[in-house]
Amino acid sequence: MTTYLEIGTSFLETLWFSYASRILENAIEVYKLDEAVAMALREKFLKRGDYVVVLRE
Repeated sequence: MTTYLEIGTSFLETLWFSYASRILENAIEVYKLDEAVAMALREKFLKRGDYVVVLRE
């Protein structure tokens, strides 16, 4: 059974990833990077497991 805490954590991780993705895409557009550089940046900075929310008591 999924708890509210797990649901909230998953939501925050998705939101965090979404913000990072938008920031990166805006930077690619602003700096007019070519597609090879853009793909390299996406591979480096948009790894799903890198955006983890850790809750502490």
